[in-house]
Amino acid sequence: MTVEIVSRPPLPDRWRWAQLGEISAINPRKPANMPYAPDALVSFVPMANAKENAGGIFPVQKPLEQVAKGYTYFEEGDVLFAKITPCMQNGKHNIARGLLNGFGFGTTEFHVIRPSSEALAEWVHNVVRQPSVLRDAEANFEGTAGQQRVPKQFLENLPIPLPPLEEQRRIVARLDERMAVAERARVAADRIAEAANALKNSLLREILPLGQNLPQDWRIAALGEVCDIVIGKTPPRDDPAAYGGIHPWVKIADMANDPIITTSETLSDKGYAMCKGRLLARGTLLYSFKLTIGKTAFAGVDLITNEAIAGLTAKREEVFMPYLQRALGMVDVTEYIGAAAKGKTLNKRTLSVLPIPLPPLDEQRRIVARLDERMAAAERAVRAARATAEAAAALSASLLRDAFAGAGGYF
Repeated sequence: MTVEIVSRPPLPDRWRWAQLGEISAINPRKPANMPYAPDALVSFVPMANAKENAGGIFPVQKPLEQVAKGYTYFEEGDVLFAKITPCMQNGKHNIARGLLNGFGFGTTEFHVIRPSSEALAEWVHNVVRQPSVLRDAEANFEGTAGQQRVPKQFLENLPIPLPPLEEQRRIVARLDERMAVAERARVAADRIAEAANALKNSLLREILPLGQNLPQDWRIAALGEVCDIVIGKTPPRDDPAAYGGIHPWVKIADMANDPIITTSETLSDKGYAMCKGRLLARGTLLYSFKLTIGKTAFAGVDLITNEAIAGLTAKREEVFMPYLQRALGMVDVTEYIGAAAKGKTLNKRTLSVLPIPLPPLDEQRRIVARLDERMAAAERAVRAARATAEAAAALSASLLRDAFAGAGGYF
């Protein structure tokens, strides 16, 4: 196998291009004789304990006799490169640190890279986890869909820029410093996003006091008392003529959007006829009550749903549907199912008696306005935090790219 690179930029003085297999052992063998008893505890790293984006490994301890055969052997300071999709693309590539007695075993889905005296493990690690290298690795996958892996030859033939050791140390130190800043920014942004999402939930609990003493002019109403409930239908899947027309047909996955304008599948006139009486008008509130329970979205067009989704329309002017959407998000359906449906999923009968806290209509409108205002502020905080996290991740990628694209002098 030959790894193809679009171009090899000129390198600073005293740098050179080398193949990774030239300056590293790829998947070195386990020593023939290990001076440990069969029941001696050793470090073991399953793939789940290898973190993404240089997050490190977290070994567990297992008896040597349980892992000495059939698993990957590595030593302290080796670079572990996840070779299987999607772990490879997700960045599960780390240096083996903190191993009991200096060695360990792990999943067979690791390639092991043991640098020679010419290269630091930190240098090699940062080279192989560059986004450009991971893209090239993906292009060289072997195997069937879902079980594709990076072949050993890819790493052996991978060209890497190699400066003198003292230059490697200087660049790695500077890169670590800058990557740490980017990582702190990412972690802080993630925490802000988590806090903002928690705030959104707390706002609902604050303004909708379900399960507490309700204000005097509030009451608990059954869902079927205030709404008409229409359950969707799925035409026979063995009749392809029922699908692929102009009639939007909603599944739970389509409810990620609100309002729902387009759907991943549509029904033909024949499929529509099979669902006669189940067409829901634009503005209908949709509620998922099977499989994934509690998703809501408004119909942005006339549409049909499957059996896991109910269409709700107000029977009278007693309920403001945007309020109902928010109130449904506060109902403890898990507890309710256990009590009303005897541990089973919801159906139209149990759905119709789902308890809803109902204030006067004017108060419902005021609640929605207050929630929208405060939730919008929380959502802005979430978006800003996500943008910061994405910028931090992009910075990490650009630092790696600059470090190994002949821009060593930048550091």
